[in-house]
Amino acid sequence: MRFRLLLMGVAALLLAACGKVADTQPTFEPTNTGQPRLVLVEEEEEGAESSEGAVAVVPTSTPTVAPTLTPTSEPTALPTEVPTEAPTEAPTAVPTEAEAGTTVVVIDGQELTGYAADGEFWFNNIENSVTTQKCITCHNPIEPVHGVGPYLYGIANVAGTRVEGLSAVEYLYESIVNPNAHMAPPQVGPDGQEVPWPQNLMPVNWGEQLQPYEIADLVAYLMTLDQELPAP
Repeated sequence: MRFRLLLMGVAALLLAACGKVADTQPTFEPTNTGQPRLVLVEEEEEGAESSEGAVAVVPTSTPTVAPTLTPTSEPTALPTEVPTEAPTEAPTAVPTEAEAGTTVVVIDGQELTGYAADGEFWFNNIENSVTTQKCITCHNPIEPVHGVGPYLYGIANVAGTRVEGLSAVEYLYESIVNPNAHMAPPQVGPDGQEVPWPQNLMPVNWGEQLQPYEIADLVAYLMTLDQELPAP
């Protein structure tokens, strides 16, 4: 009898303890991975001793996932600094043939630039209006052999020593426009004989026939005849 009463008391205690399942429904918030998790909701069952009655419920709200920022434009590349080369010196202009053979001649108080290349052309081609002779007809510029007149081979080396006070340019200019003013010294011919040069051998009208620039060109050409003269 006592044993039965004891069993009944234990049963009553168990029933009182199990009564109703708690109304509280645990929920689970979504994680940062963006995948929804199941929320367990327990059904109310009288006398349930396990969680077999739990139902999986998908949450109605979708968790917000932080958006990934997409660049709207390509990143701007930083400019690469290009090394600056050190400036080079401007090349020195090489004088042309005409510029290398120029000579300044003062004619009637005016400075004129004579060009040797043009002067060589006048020397070989201009004829005298009276005698129809050319400069090359009487004067040899390429070898120390005289003709009707004295050779001009090496004249640039001695023209400045002919008349005291006259430079080579002044002496050559004077010899063209006024050939009787200063006579050239005698020259030795191929036969070894010394040949003197008389006055009026050269036409005296070159100063009227030639233009001033032509005279300046002739002087510039004669100044290029700087060959080495033979020993006296």
